[in-house]
Amino acid sequence: MFFYIWNMETILKDKLYTEQEYFILEESAELRHEFINGQLFEMSGASTEHYLMVKRIERLLESLFEIKGFFVYRENMKIKITGEDKYYYPDVFITREINNQNNRYSKNEPELIVEVSSDSTFRTDAVDKLIAYQKFTGLKYYLIVDPEKVEVLVYTKDNEGGWLSQAFTNKTDTVLLKKWEAALPLEAIYP
Repeated sequence: MFFYIWNMETILKDKLYTEQEYFILEESAELRHEFINGQLFEMSGASTEHYLMVKRIERLLESLFEIKGFFVYRENMKIKITGEDKYYYPDVFITREINNQNNRYSKNEPELIVEVSSDSTFRTDAVDKLIAYQKFTGLKYYLIVDPEKVEVLVYTKDNEGGWLSQAFTNKTDTVLLKKWEAALPLEAIYP
């Protein structure tokens, strides 16, 4: 049986946790964990490039969306996948969801999600999380950003509920978020 110590709590690698147990453990944890169907998955540390990229994206989104009534969250706020026992920590997301006692530790209505990917997380970001995130009825955009080379994959929900994808690979490109009449210039993300 494998285990490790988490703030004086023993975390069993082969145990399935309830959502309530997850929230209790996560509240006092030094390390963050994503929760997928009762299993806990430790979030790895970020590189300097990843950290700085997330910070730039957060500032850009704040400048564009806080005046439109959005809240911008970075890395330490979870989202709960609609209809599933899954909680993820996106790198950055925006929502108009009003804060209340029921959503203090996780949000349920993201409208734009950004994952800053790496070689080790790209498959999860581009497959598992893409499928999970598309279950949010109010999600309009999902972006996967590469911190080491200019590459932003943008998934946009169309008017029929389908998803379109587009890749941006030039620093001079601008990602248009037409649903909000907003633009994300890649040169603001990749200095």
